[in-house]
Amino acid sequence: MNFQSITHQDDLEENLEYVNQLLNQKIEAYHMEKRYIHRLGQTVWCMVIASVVYNEKGEPVFLFSQFHDITAKKLTEIVQKQTEDVLREKEESFRNLLEELPLAVLITQSGVCQYVNRAALNLIGAESAEDVLGTSTNDIVDPSNHDKLEERRRK
Repeated sequence: MNFQSITHQDDLEENLEYVNQLLNQKIEAYHMEKRYIHRLGQTVWCMVIASVVYNEKGEPVFLFSQFHDITAKKLTEIVQKQTEDVLREKEESFRNLLEELPLAVLITQSGVCQYVNRAALNLIGAESAEDVLGTSTNDIVDPSNHDKLEERRRK
């Protein structure tokens, strides 16, 4: 058994390139995250640090490698990325829904406009969202309705 036979196929080329550079003395050491295939079939992620040990004649004697299991970290990263992707898709769907609503939607935080859809832009007579975003609702809403706005903000 050698490292090539247990290295994940997607990491083998990069790993072999590093080993080649080590043996040709182009680099003194390398480190990389790579996957190994466990004898039971599961993927094991490792941080590998490797260098060559030379004899007194300067000839390579063996490859010295250290391995640190980072499987839990990598699985957490994968789950986090998948979660972020799902959230991004849901946010995009929600935003598309809001954009297509025929009802005016204006979302505020502490009285400052954070989101406005097309229907709301038409209602308030603004040309683009950039004209409204970051603006106080007091500057957007008719002054006769400012008391109602204050009442809603307190809720």
